[in-house]
Amino acid sequence: MVDHAVDTGSTGHRSARATSASYLPLRFRLWLHLFVLRYVAPIARHPAMTLVTGVGLLLSGMLEAFEQIFTDFESLVGPREGVILLGIVTFFKGIADMVEASEWLSRGVEEERDAQQTAQR
Repeated sequence: MVDHAVDTGSTGHRSARATSASYLPLRFRLWLHLFVLRYVAPIARHPAMTLVTGVGLLLSGMLEAFEQIFTDFESLVGPREGVILLGIVTFFKGIADMVEASEWLSRGVEEERDAQQTAQR
């Protein structure tokens, strides 16, 4: 996201600087960060979630193989469901990683801003 503040820097040229500023209210962003870090990240990274994903993929693959081998065998679960399960788990892990990275990056931006303000004083 781009902050529309102007940074002249050492070259004197005007450029837009990237910051962690968002168009969402600060209170909502903080709530969202805390929600993801407290609830989504522990669930998405729990070893049981990896186990459930592995069993789901194994089950959907085996059922698909049985359908190919035995012509009379039909199941309600196919490889699509296994891929959907993997996609959902990967999505939640990615969201958790993204929130942690944005928190880490915003701390760096705030520290840099504080250092610049103390240097100007």
